[in-house]
Amino acid sequence: MKSHFDVVGSGEGISGLVACALLAHKGFSCLWADTGNDAGLDRARNGIPLLVSREFWDQGIRPLLSSMDTTLPGALQPRALEKVQAVVPGRRFDVGPAPADRYLPAHRRNAEQYLRLLEKSMTKPGVLLRASSRTVPEVEPWQKDQITALCRTGKPNYLSYLRWSALLSGLYSLDFTAAKHVLGAYLSHTRGHYLHAEKADITVENNTAVGLSLGNIRIRSRYCMSDETPVKPGQKGGFIFYGTCVVDEHVIPVGMGDMVIASPPEDMRFPLMLLLERRDGKGMVSVTAKIPVGGMLTSHTELLSWASGMIYKRLKQVMPFLEHHLISFDVVDPFIENSTRPWFRYADEMRVPWYVSGKRYMKNGNRMFICSGMKYGWLDMEGEILWGICMANAILKDLNRSDLIAAKMMVQASRV
Repeated sequence: MKSHFDVVGSGEGISGLVACALLAHKGFSCLWADTGNDAGLDRARNGIPLLVSREFWDQGIRPLLSSMDTTLPGALQPRALEKVQAVVPGRRFDVGPAPADRYLPAHRRNAEQYLRLLEKSMTKPGVLLRASSRTVPEVEPWQKDQITALCRTGKPNYLSYLRWSALLSGLYSLDFTAAKHVLGAYLSHTRGHYLHAEKADITVENNTAVGLSLGNIRIRSRYCMSDETPVKPGQKGGFIFYGTCVVDEHVIPVGMGDMVIASPPEDMRFPLMLLLERRDGKGMVSVTAKIPVGGMLTSHTELLSWASGMIYKRLKQVMPFLEHHLISFDVVDPFIENSTRPWFRYADEMRVPWYVSGKRYMKNGNRMFICSGMKYGWLDMEGEILWGICMANAILKDLNRSDLIAAKMMVQASRV
């Protein structure tokens, strides 16, 4: 491995890796150290969904990836979710993807606005940040459950609402770990290097980031990227719960959708997001939920055990006779050294600074960029991908480059 790169970075998420892959395509030498891919966690993370709207994939991500390597979009294996449902006590109904004749004009306008914001934000992050403070329209309780479940913050905002409208026209699910491996392989075959590291620290000299420390190895660089703790002291929040429930296919209710948003379990604040995939006579159900930290349960082990029990109880309501046909229920441990891993944290509310400067919002000191997807946490991991594109552009701008990364994204009414 080289001792000097143009850009180095480390973290558990995908935003920094996206930025490195894009910059490597531009001719930069980039190193990304994935601190979330230790052996046990890497296996457990298989199945964590990376959800993107159909239009953002078709008009934004896929064209950008194809410009780098035409095989990349296919290698990510996006899975179209054909039926999205909502489940509330005593009722289950389809909510998307909606055919053209049933897709409400209001949702169509919201989807178009959402894509325009994403397009402009790739080169001007302040556009998206300013839109986040707009008022959220009144919605029905089940709609609020859906918006909240698809958001990485406890309190959704106007951007979460727009993204939900876009998702109603269609969405894809990618495997989070597999996506990192594909992008990492691309990086290693260009002018970069992708590796796993239990720990990677930014090296600072005279208050300036100068490289990365990997144990006894010191690597110099011109620019650095690193995770920033998304939850500040005193800020309410918790952790993201990820679990995989494997059942006999016969226990899956007839007509159950590929994605189901279920109202919150008893004594829990947030709804569940369930993704279903049928394979070899089995049903693979991935479960995602937000779990607040605090209250009477102070031990992380106790809290995770309690949440698992409450979620399993709710699953039995959604899938009757589950306990008689359960094959396995594996839960990802979101804790390390008695604290929540940075990538698994969520905040009740992400506040945008009053200055709304894209440059200052993305930089943390001299030559140091923040690769925390929680900066766009209202958009979940779709926002993490967008944040990676914005970071790559921020570095290009810092070098006065004019070849910024962008995609033309204008939804076609005939498609929705």
